[in-house]
Amino acid sequence: MIRGEVCFVRDEGEEGAQRARPRHLMCAAQSWPAQLLRALELAGWDQVPEEDHDELRARIDDSLHARGEAGQGAQDGAARSSSAMIAAAVLEPARAARRLRPEVAQAWVFADRLQAQGDARGELLALELAAEHTEDPSQARMLQRERARLWAPRRARINERLAGLRLRFVGGFLIGAHPEGASQIGRLLAAEAAETLARVRLDFCTQEELARLVDGATVHGRTVAVLDLPNSRTSDLGVLGRLPRLRRLRVGERFSPGVLAELPSLRALSLVGRGQLRGEQLGLRRELERLECSPRDASALAGIGARLPALEWLSLGRAKLEGLAQLGPVPKLEVLRLPGEALRELDGLEALPSLRELQCRPGTLRLVRELPEALAAPHTLERLALLGSKVGELDALAGLPHLRHLALVSTRVGELEPLRRLAQLRSVQLEGGDMRRVSGLARLEQLEQLGLGKLANVDLAALRELPRLHTLTLRPGGRRPRGLEALASLSALRRLSMPMEVFAALDDPASALAGVEVLELVGEGWPPLDFVAALARLRRLLLPGRSERDPWIDAVRERAPEVVVHIHLPPRDLLDHRDLYDWRAGPWPRELPRAGAL
Repeated sequence: MIRGEVCFVRDEGEEGAQRARPRHLMCAAQSWPAQLLRALELAGWDQVPEEDHDELRARIDDSLHARGEAGQGAQDGAARSSSAMIAAAVLEPARAARRLRPEVAQAWVFADRLQAQGDARGELLALELAAEHTEDPSQARMLQRERARLWAPRRARINERLAGLRLRFVGGFLIGAHPEGASQIGRLLAAEAAETLARVRLDFCTQEELARLVDGATVHGRTVAVLDLPNSRTSDLGVLGRLPRLRRLRVGERFSPGVLAELPSLRALSLVGRGQLRGEQLGLRRELERLECSPRDASALAGIGARLPALEWLSLGRAKLEGLAQLGPVPKLEVLRLPGEALRELDGLEALPSLRELQCRPGTLRLVRELPEALAAPHTLERLALLGSKVGELDALAGLPHLRHLALVSTRVGELEPLRRLAQLRSVQLEGGDMRRVSGLARLEQLEQLGLGKLANVDLAALRELPRLHTLTLRPGGRRPRGLEALASLSALRRLSMPMEVFAALDDPASALAGVEVLELVGEGWPPLDFVAALARLRRLLLPGRSERDPWIDAVRERAPEVVVHIHLPPRDLLDHRDLYDWRAGPWPRELPRAGAL
């Protein structure tokens, strides 16, 4: 989903709300009149409240006249480009109206401060933020074209020093990397760009490579906050104690629990292998907020709420739980994922008063019927994923009035119409089975997001009845979907994900996808450059798993610089969360690094 919205006037009703944006522009008219005038000419005066046109134009003219009388003196602070002013016109009123998520608002304040100090990364960050949050695709493309122009020479310099490394940049800041081998690790950490590096993934990590990472981070002052070692070959993690700001750690089959006592900042731990943590060891880091593990003996989890009083997220992989009562009260737990063994009883859910999201595999048909009554606070559950053949009728879910996202995986569900009673439901994901055996989808008129994965006999004709559908993910099983021509009639569709073979089956893809702003094509191969250039609303093209060294990447940058191409994408789970340990999933930069990076 394209998050955020552009709002140029506040509508909350508080005193002075209608003046939020004009006040910001009036200040800009005094500080940067020439740049603001160019920005307004590019972005359109029609986006300024009509009653403010005369006053704003008069302020600009007065400022230009005064600066002309002063001999065209320099403006206060660092001069800003027209595109930077447009970015400010998008972000500042949204921030003032509290329409930006807190982390986005902080990133915009950070970008604004960098620009005032003359740091070029401030404009890069502002352009990316504004392009992400404007509702106008033409404006987003213009901002991204300017961002591409500014980023190209910096990217070339970085490629000279870090050629061959997989890197993730946001707003000109290096936030994540996936190096291979000790040589790449050394080059990465020694580079100036690594000053802001926070996320690192090492595949099949050896003791030597881990030591090289920690030594490099220590010598060069790098803050590694997220470390992903999914296939670790080392059994001694004690060296991690020299990373005092490490907050998230994922480890493969070999984990030494004693290291927990040496990581004071650790808040999230994921153990990929089974049986790596005993119950008494949980208390070595009581501040943990997130835990993912697969204990062989579920008794290791007894009383976990008392051992980990700050726990908010718990995923138990292949753990065999007969019921949830053995967990004991976990008062702060918000997310519980039980994707492995079938759950036989719901006893214990009443001891989770903060639960907002649940993923489970019911062991009996009655569990779905009993779910709303078993919850301590059914009105707080917002996301639910149900797996397996013991999921049939969905009538009982009407007892979850605030449910917004529902995933059904390999279930026996045949009728979706009961979901119409869920007024807050906006997202449904269906995986496994035969679409011919599922009815009622077209009646879910409230749906905004829909995922169809590993389904046989997919027919998109039913989607014509979903007027609010803006996000569609297709991962069909078997033959390609029927009714592909229906895509052109989905007037609200803005984000689409499909396999390359389905894309290739479209008779006229430029016409069928004319309204799409974010397009993901999964699989091998590249879309035609003429097609990319022909989509007038396209903001982002997602091509996961491709090689960034392919000549097509340079060609599309030259042909369509207004389109951002991403090939490094973190996966999403059944509850629609990104993998928070993934090196590509970093947040917007919000802190000023030391001078000298890039």
